[in-house]
Amino acid sequence: MFVWGTEDAKKWSRIKIPKGARGIAAVAFNEDNHKIACVDLHNDHHVYAFEFMGTQIMKANGDTNRIKDIAWSRKAGSTKFATAGTKHIYFWDSSDPGFKKRGIFGGKTMTSFSCCVWDADENLYTGGANGSVYKWGDDRLCAGFVQAHKKNNYCSALCLVDGKLYSGSKDKTIAIIDPMKLTVSGTVQCESMPRAIDVQGDKMLVGMRNGTIKIGDKAIMHSHSDGEVWGLDYIEGMGPVTSADDNKVMFWNEGKRTCDKVVRISDRRVNAKRGGASTMADNYDSQQSRAVAVRGDNLVIATNDGAIVVRSMSAPETDVKLITDSSEWIECMAFSPDGAHLAVGSHDDKIRVYDTSDWSLKGVCSGHSSYILALDWS
Repeated sequence: MFVWGTEDAKKWSRIKIPKGARGIAAVAFNEDNHKIACVDLHNDHHVYAFEFMGTQIMKANGDTNRIKDIAWSRKAGSTKFATAGTKHIYFWDSSDPGFKKRGIFGGKTMTSFSCCVWDADENLYTGGANGSVYKWGDDRLCAGFVQAHKKNNYCSALCLVDGKLYSGSKDKTIAIIDPMKLTVSGTVQCESMPRAIDVQGDKMLVGMRNGTIKIGDKAIMHSHSDGEVWGLDYIEGMGPVTSADDNKVMFWNEGKRTCDKVVRISDRRVNAKRGGASTMADNYDSQQSRAVAVRGDNLVIATNDGAIVVRSMSAPETDVKLITDSSEWIECMAFSPDGAHLAVGSHDDKIRVYDTSDWSLKGVCSGHSSYILALDWS
């Protein structure tokens, strides 16, 4: 279910996709914003088109393979749109619900696609899993392609503005492409894989997979990514510090409402000795953190392989000590009021108490019959 609004706030509609759709994978407005098309997450990946105010004008089976993007033609008055996905590219016409035609490679290298965009002359451009950008004419025939990125680094975003095509990729670059000649005229390096690109004049707006949004070289937003945020503590005079499953510890400035610093949880590549925490991230357990604690100059990061990483706030990227007493992941930690001790709760049903002067183990509380989710000092 989603809400469709226009410049007139009184004109809006709520469109309910049928039961079994499981969600929306991609959505797009046509050039005059009077039509909308979307793809659901059903096994058949249904494709829908709606008129303004939610009247359905078509529904069709898309493909059993995943559909990753959808885009309308930019030609004035056109009713055509396209879907891009695994092992296919399809052309559709909302005025003819039965119209569904595959793109014709015509001897060009076949691949999967993750993004697509049209121009006003009804040429379609698609970003391939092989790092190439393909061009398709109104006859559905592939007119050519350009190797815009490193091979096997799939294209993750496409944007067409003022006669230039911008392609983002897993290789953390944005290629600037002449769509007529299919040549790359320049490359912009990014800190993470671009997921959305827009351009106005000489300013490029880029949203990246790591949660950062930049205008040019200026970051206007940071966030965690690749999994959930779990760890949280507060630094007096500064603000919150957070850790997550994305191999990042982030230090936030409460006054400025910005992220002042990001450090890696660990470069270690180790998984838990027993089991492992449920996560949406695909990195190592040693690079995921569910608890972080700060007191004075001590920064302590708990990891999902059961380790505790001790660092100094004056050098938050350098490990001072690595403690590996727990056999399972750690979900909670707390310093004693005087900062002399640290209590650590583990999924191995134990609480361990450490002396912060030398990080020696002072004792183990083993009376619990289940894992430790929370703890605090008197």
